[in-house]
Amino acid sequence: MRFRIGINVGDVMVKEGDIFGDGVNAAARLEGLVKGGEICVSRGVRDHLRHRSGMVFEDLGKQLVKNIAHPIRAFRLRIAEHTSSQEPADPVEIIEESEAPVALSAISELSADTEASLELSFWESVKDGTPAELESYLEKYPEGTFASLARTRLEAAARSSEVSPEPEAASSELSADSEAALELAFWESVKDGTPAELESYLDKYPEGRFASLARTRIAAAKT
Repeated sequence: MRFRIGINVGDVMVKEGDIFGDGVNAAARLEGLVKGGEICVSRGVRDHLRHRSGMVFEDLGKQLVKNIAHPIRAFRLRIAEHTSSQEPADPVEIIEESEAPVALSAISELSADTEASLELSFWESVKDGTPAELESYLEKYPEGTFASLARTRLEAAARSSEVSPEPEAASSELSADSEAALELAFWESVKDGTPAELESYLDKYPEGRFASLARTRIAAAKT
């Protein structure tokens, strides 16, 4: 049995052991452009391997294929057993040199768009998660679009973890400003939370500055 092979370079998405995306679709369409026993590659693959000895790329031109918005520049790959180092350059290769900067620019733009999409997907997965999940975003994107927001939420979580019921004697030693800051941090952590979280605020601050609002939101959630 003779197999056809299509090879492409591009970003892919992995889910449950399978891969998806335009990079995969392009490879599948390239495979359909050649006969059994042949290999078809995209221009990106050809550009990576063009200077490797023993490889000859036959230009198939730009191909319009199913489910791919833009034409794909396809090449049939042939493996030569012996290639002389003095072999003259392929005329097709010389013609294409003038187009290379444009192609590389397009690849860079595609990579930037894909990276932005990946960052957005990452953030959507962790934005309402645990501090550890927010830290995983910052580890991956320390200067990312949502980095400042991630740090703000981590700080709020840290302040919230510091707020715990204190004996009355200890509470009385707090200054008015310190107590107000603690109450505000507590409220910021629970104001958009569940009724149970809002009730935890009322347990701590039954006559607090936001007590009436907390009761209103609890009542609204129960209706």
